[in-house]
Amino acid sequence: MFTIDAHLALPAPLATGISGSAAHALALAFAGSYVGSLYVSQALFARRDAAAIADGGAEASPLPAGHRDHPVTMRRRMAAVKAVTRLSLAGVWATVWRVGAYSVRDSVRPALALLGLSSLGLSNPLAYILAPVLFTGPLYEAYLDAELPGQTNWKWEFGLVERRNYVVGPVSEELVFRSAILAVSLLGHLPASYLVFGSPLWFGVAHVHHAIQTYRASDRTRRDALVAAARCGTSRYACRRR
Repeated sequence: MFTIDAHLALPAPLATGISGSAAHALALAFAGSYVGSLYVSQALFARRDAAAIADGGAEASPLPAGHRDHPVTMRRRMAAVKAVTRLSLAGVWATVWRVGAYSVRDSVRPALALLGLSSLGLSNPLAYILAPVLFTGPLYEAYLDAELPGQTNWKWEFGLVERRNYVVGPVSEELVFRSAILAVSLLGHLPASYLVFGSPLWFGVAHVHHAIQTYRASDRTRRDALVAAARCGTSRYACRRR
């Protein structure tokens, strides 16, 4: 039987919380907007980006316009997920402000505590080591493929791809798929078993499209694509970034 740590107990003003369905709806909004922003930003600016590339006003690349690794696409997508991440955090703050009937200023501290961004974590720093340890698997795989910064011709390279893969991607995903979704789940009084096993599925389901895209671009069969999508949808760390 799982129990929620006392440190995660809601303060009195937030004790009423929100309904479970509202918590799921907010989680869906956070996850959906994160993935949707990648495609919406590309669709909105596709013509402008193509024109900039054709006129030589964008960085040259052998990749076609719109490819996820094209410099223009990476910049556009990173800007989009940064904006959505801010909106998701603001959504948690707005929920705390409304449910707790706080003043705007007084709602900041409990919102940060729910997001795991307060000094409370200093009392249990080992909790912050869990995610980095789980990422050692994909990092080791990248090491075997000689894809880590500094492995190419002994040169330290930290360009757009590295910034996306090692900074913007991980930080934004942790804030949205862990901090924000866990925050609304706690407000929804969802059980600890859901927090442990259910909430990570939002990350997996949101990245099923990534597995399908990867296999569509390769010579794999439809069955391989379905297997990859299933793995990605059920395991937070089975979706390797490329």
